[in-house]
Amino acid sequence: MGFLENFRLTAPGVQRLAALTLVLATVIVVGSALAPVALTTYAIFGVLITGGFLMGAHADTPKDGFAAGLIFGWAGYFLGTLVWILVQYARSPDLGILGYPLALLIGLVVGLVFGFLFGLVAGGAGYLGWRLTQPR
Repeated sequence: MGFLENFRLTAPGVQRLAALTLVLATVIVVGSALAPVALTTYAIFGVLITGGFLMGAHADTPKDGFAAGLIFGWAGYFLGTLVWILVQYARSPDLGILGYPLALLIGLVVGLVFGFLFGLVAGGAGYLGWRLTQPR
């Protein structure tokens, strides 16, 4: 079986999480490379809030909504930041042979620390998504 066939057999929540994480990472990488900082920031927060809301809307409990948003935001920001920093600084002539390891280390630290903060935003949106979609 191919990768896509195996991926189609996973739960819809996992598929949603993977797709939204890749969308967030793509927005970070492409936006950081091509767009002004303010526009990229608005796009990132837009994807974070929308994706967190979608994850929470399909959750079973408010804790699941928050956790799904947190995982989505943290993973997407971590992946996007890591790729962006590796692309930007790995081939820097100023760093020489230390370019790749140093860029990898910086990408890991920045992605994990700031990814948690962005994950909290998406987690809050996930909780709100669960709250707003529940029947009264």
